[in-house]
Amino acid sequence: MWGVKGAIVVVLSVCFVPVCWASDEGVLSGRELLRAVREKDGEAEPATQGGGSRGGSVDKENPTAAELLQKFAATQDKLRSFITKTEVVTESYTSQFGIHRTYELGELRSDGERNFYSYKKWGEIGSRTIPKAEPIYTSHLYDGQQTLRNSRIPSGEYPAFVMIARGDYLRDTVRKDSIVMGPGQSLMGYLFGDRERVDSILRKADNLSVRKTMEPVAESACYVIDASVTRHGKYTLWIDRQHGYHIARAVVERGTNDVAFVDYVLTGRARVFTSFENVRFEKIDGVWIPMEGDIMKKFTQSDGGSSNQKEHYKRREIILNPDHNALGSFVPSDVPNGARVAVVGLGRKYKWRDGKVVDEQGNAVDFEKVPELTSKTKRERKE
Repeated sequence: MWGVKGAIVVVLSVCFVPVCWASDEGVLSGRELLRAVREKDGEAEPATQGGGSRGGSVDKENPTAAELLQKFAATQDKLRSFITKTEVVTESYTSQFGIHRTYELGELRSDGERNFYSYKKWGEIGSRTIPKAEPIYTSHLYDGQQTLRNSRIPSGEYPAFVMIARGDYLRDTVRKDSIVMGPGQSLMGYLFGDRERVDSILRKADNLSVRKTMEPVAESACYVIDASVTRHGKYTLWIDRQHGYHIARAVVERGTNDVAFVDYVLTGRARVFTSFENVRFEKIDGVWIPMEGDIMKKFTQSDGGSSNQKEHYKRREIILNPDHNALGSFVPSDVPNGARVAVVGLGRKYKWRDGKVVDEQGNAVDFEKVPELTSKTKRERKE
């Protein structure tokens, strides 16, 4: 997680909207063309406020915020079992390091119970430049029986370091982090700084409302939800009914006493502004999927300093309802031989060989027969 002093923040976004002019020669305007397409598809044209095409539109059904959040959740819940690969390009500015650009390739697999996510990262990271040929690599896996974290750092003493937690220990952490900390989290409905999906957060709102007038985002008329949530901040969501009630745009503003960066409480003049926009959708297997978008962040520190960040997410691939067992989605095949292994609760050092944990003599380890360290044993080993 990011520290506050090192937090990075938002960049400006410019949106270009194509405009068509109608003439007396029968050429349809953009508004007329959109109406014709909707009528052809059997969709009624929303009523226009004040009779003008620039003022937005009012939906005759007047859905409530709770109803819109329910529709959003229903669409998200269709993405229960999947494999998705996402690339992220990040441009950031801090007073310490100036302007830096980093690159990331991430993969997320889930069947609703088991989870795997991984990422490769390279570019200008802190004071170092990591080459693409030797990226930083990290993966997290919960295979239904244990949690495994695999880290590979260029030029390390070992090819990788693996931490294993048996049973359900860290299970929920991996499940949550696979999305919250994984690649393209905003495409999954988890906005920057939140550990819950946005519909879950807004259901706890102190104030929650839908604007009477729909607003355009790109070529879609969107419902607009405004909410303020204690400890979370102010949210504005543009819900796109033409694309499965996904979020077409979002703005989150956090200030004093709000929680940012998952668990950090803002104090004094500290502020965090986040926007999610320029979202592109595709229909895959009959389901609308957000495939691309921009996250802009702006962080103001208590002392008045600021930093900015822009992230561009792009899904390279998404497979819905794959055969995970046939694909080996939750097998730790990315751990190299020779990796150093540590097991939570066991004060011994192991290695990884051919998909198994082995002891110093090269024998496969049966964890059921290895006693966990007691507090007394730990003290004795330290002495």
